[in-house]
Amino acid sequence: MTRRKTPKQSSLKSNSDSAAKTQSVIKRWSFLLIALCLSLVVITGIYFFVQTLNNPLPQPANAVAVSAEKPLPEQAAVKPSVTQPPPAASYVGAASCKQCHQPEFEAWQGSHHQLAMQEANEQTVLGDFNNAKFNYHGIVSTFFKKDGKFMVRTDGADGKLTDYPITYTFGVTPLQQYLIEFTGGRYQALSIAWDSRPKAEGGQKWFHLYPNEKIDHNDQLHWTKRYQNWNMECAECHSTHLQKGYDAATDSYKTTFNEINVACESCHGAASNHLDWAKQAQPPTSDANKGLATKLESHWKDAWQFSENQGGIAHRDQLADESLMNTCWACHSRRLALVDGSSPSLPLEDTHKPSLLTQPTYHADGQQRDEDYTWGSFRQSKMFQQGVTCMDCHEPHTLKLRAEGNALCTRCHNAEKFDTEKHHNHKADSKGALCMDCHAPEQNYMVNDG
Repeated sequence: MTRRKTPKQSSLKSNSDSAAKTQSVIKRWSFLLIALCLSLVVITGIYFFVQTLNNPLPQPANAVAVSAEKPLPEQAAVKPSVTQPPPAASYVGAASCKQCHQPEFEAWQGSHHQLAMQEANEQTVLGDFNNAKFNYHGIVSTFFKKDGKFMVRTDGADGKLTDYPITYTFGVTPLQQYLIEFTGGRYQALSIAWDSRPKAEGGQKWFHLYPNEKIDHNDQLHWTKRYQNWNMECAECHSTHLQKGYDAATDSYKTTFNEINVACESCHGAASNHLDWAKQAQPPTSDANKGLATKLESHWKDAWQFSENQGGIAHRDQLADESLMNTCWACHSRRLALVDGSSPSLPLEDTHKPSLLTQPTYHADGQQRDEDYTWGSFRQSKMFQQGVTCMDCHEPHTLKLRAEGNALCTRCHNAEKFDTEKHHNHKADSKGALCMDCHAPEQNYMVNDG
């Protein structure tokens, strides 16, 4: 028997069919709408792509053009670059400086720097080599000439008297030492030196650098031992661009220098780039150092000015750059070399380990007690703090003081206030009236060298 549908059942089925049809229509239109949107996106992209090809965007000045047809060539890639420094300068010798710097070259002649080290000959040797004898604690040394050479007969490394030829002179005044060649490239400084002061001042005689001690051949201070070795202990500050050249494997030296003495490039640095700069028709003013590694002017020539409200002490409007004194300090300091050869443009602490203000090298108040070669005592002085430089007192080529006696000090300390009996409590022009006697008393370290 067939079951008839009730009106309610018919209504439910009709509604269900209607909803299904509606959902089907919505899906179809949704797909059409999505397809239309995607088509618009594609068409828009194609349009802008074509426009870009026909009308490329403006390129930056340094941009690299990229072809749409072929990849960017590998060599056209833009990469960071390192600025290339100028070619390393080489040493040219003092004679190359003479043509343009005649006054400075002439001033340097005869200075301690120019005579710092020389080949031993009739013009350079100051000592008495006419069979002169010197007795040191029972050891009698003889200075004589043989076959045109200057000779000394003295105790060698084994304590026996041996004849040695003099190869170089070392220094000039108030004493002159002598260098003797040994195997392995070594040169040793003889401890018996010549007092080159005038006879009236107690000079013109042989003397030993350790007069109150008996230094025999077993002592590390003996002239044949390492502490008197020229290559390691002395050479750096008596020649230009010195390279010690020590070979630990063979315990030997291949020491070289550009010039035997302290010449122009010891202070100014290798000058080949400076020569190239000077040879140009119009040398560029943009190079402040004019091709040199360092510039030594830096306001030290500026005048010191007195003013009423500064207590009689002169001042500068602009202080000198203290870095210029690194050139002096590399040798005029008690220090240990950290590198083999150094540049005058580098700070002292980059190339050397300086001795600090400690006892027994210094007194408790900071004044020098042992031989400290000036740097330490000057570096912590009031003068340095106020901008005084080495070259304010010393002419850098002759090395002479710019004035003698109190006249040197009164260039910056008003004479009417300081060079008076009221200030120093001594009669004018007497020894006690000298500023240096109280403020910087001299002390000899190599018997006669203050």
